[in-house]
Amino acid sequence: MRKLTGIVVHCSATPQGKHFDVSDIDAWHKARGWGVTVNGKRYSVGYHYIILLDGTIQEGRPIEKTGAHVKGHNTGTVGICYIGGVSNDGKQTPKDTRTAAQKIALAKLIRELKVMHPTIQWVKGHRDFPNVAKACPCFNASAEYMYLMDRDPVAAKGHAKIDIKPMLQQPAKPCKPSKPSFWEAVFAVIAKVFGGGK
Repeated sequence: MRKLTGIVVHCSATPQGKHFDVSDIDAWHKARGWGVTVNGKRYSVGYHYIILLDGTIQEGRPIEKTGAHVKGHNTGTVGICYIGGVSNDGKQTPKDTRTAAQKIALAKLIRELKVMHPTIQWVKGHRDFPNVAKACPCFNASAEYMYLMDRDPVAAKGHAKIDIKPMLQQPAKPCKPSKPSFWEAVFAVIAKVFGGGK
């Protein structure tokens, strides 16, 4: 297994509410000539995980293989893509279109990846890299998920290994968070003060 140091969040840049899945992205990336073969199966999709509108997490390229999602920054990273990212106004206007289920699934997946790979130290959006002229993923992933990197999720979970497989292909179910983290509480207050919380 390759050493992982970071997670990169992407959007598919598809219209809000329109269904796409890993097979669509695989076809788009195949047209670009991307791909790796693992155990006789060809994976063109450059992302490791895709999060559908209902929160279902689909596997893309096997995580042990380097992705194709941020030019010059694929080594040591995991690429996660949520379906959506532009408004359905016909103008491809960048927009955080994540459904509630996608937000839950994304946070759970990032947390579980951190547990499985404690060498992961950061989460960034595609737009946070040098020479990237995109709004992707259309929200501030670094700020939103910083709290997942600030603590030791292994200790918090009580065990060192976790099986991510049950999360795959299962729609995310809303869950009541225990106590909000420090950063979640700070962002909640900011959202109330400025009236923009989603």
